[in-house]
Amino acid sequence: MSLEVFIVLLAGFGTLGVYSFLIKENSFFRLIEHIFIGIAAGYTPFYVFQNFLWPKVFVPLLGLNELYGVDVEFPTFERLAYIVAIVVGLFFYAQYLPKRLQILVVIALTISLAASAGLAIKGIFTELVPQLQSSFKPILVFNPEFDFLESLSNIVFLATLLLSLTYFIFTLYSSEAIVSRRLLTVAKILLLICFGAFFGSTISARLSLLIERLVFLKEEWIPALLGLF
Repeated sequence: MSLEVFIVLLAGFGTLGVYSFLIKENSFFRLIEHIFIGIAAGYTPFYVFQNFLWPKVFVPLLGLNELYGVDVEFPTFERLAYIVAIVVGLFFYAQYLPKRLQILVVIALTISLAASAGLAIKGIFTELVPQLQSSFKPILVFNPEFDFLESLSNIVFLATLLLSLTYFIFTLYSSEAIVSRRLLTVAKILLLICFGAFFGSTISARLSLLIERLVFLKEEWIPALLGLF
């Protein structure tokens, strides 16, 4: 048996093991699950070190660019920033040290949460603000003549946007009924259409993965299995 045939057979059994969960949870599924998690846990650190840490961090920091042919050269400040990041990352392992040194874990968590908060604030300006700007669409579009379809599309977009926002502003339809319940019903229908489209695209993506696995079993795994007999 060649290595290629063995890999195909192993992949086929793994596929069947995962899909056996559709019948019920069983020992075969749990075995494949543990094997997959173990392989991922072992492969991920190696992949990160080989493809990111070593060529993009350690090689430039150690000045081994010419030896390994890496085109990355850190300025002095960036070198210092990488060194600080590596040291702070090592602080997380202080939980295995004596108790008096475990305060280093708190320092690492504090720096990590502060950096995450900064990135979140940055994301507001880099992602949410452009989305807000793109929501301001002209109701009447001229290109250079009046474009009926584009104008209708913008009107539907703006109506959906305003009604969806109104649906979640609960103070507008309290006892005074400032917003009509019929408008809220329309907003709910529009939201359901949107969620349905998202759900449909998700199901479509999952079905494409299922079809790929079924084609693999039919065209590669079954012939390889029959070739053993």
